[in-house]
Amino acid sequence: MRRYVVAILMACASLSADAPKEGASDADKAKIQGGWFTSSSQIDGGSVEVYLTEPDLIFENNELVLYGMRLGRYTLNASKTPKTMDWIIDRGYGKGTTAGIYTIKDDVLTICLAGAPGLPRPDSFTSKKGSKRQLFVYKRKL
Repeated sequence: MRRYVVAILMACASLSADAPKEGASDADKAKIQGGWFTSSSQIDGGSVEVYLTEPDLIFENNELVLYGMRLGRYTLNASKTPKTMDWIIDRGYGKGTTAGIYTIKDDVLTICLAGAPGLPRPDSFTSKKGSKRQLFVYKRKL
């Protein structure tokens, strides 16, 4: 269990974000604001269980807060298919830009990340063994 918590912390810390890019959807940016709980997650094809009582992912304007720590910023581009998201981590493990894709519907946010800065952007919402991809499904804090 402890191994899985450490794995998800390391995976999430490897995410990154820049200043908003042209084409970013203001509607999606408004929808994504606030706190999110992890509903399910996979890292490099393996499931990771998370048990938290507070939101583990918070979007505040352009800021990205993970497990209560401000890690960096994020960008959205809703004009692409699938929609793209970049997480830019300012410090620590995973510092740099990690490419991802996202979808948001009602109170469910799905994010698939490349797994580390410099890896290619995912083209599907999958995390197969050896892919290094990180797939997260979040539910909005009500």
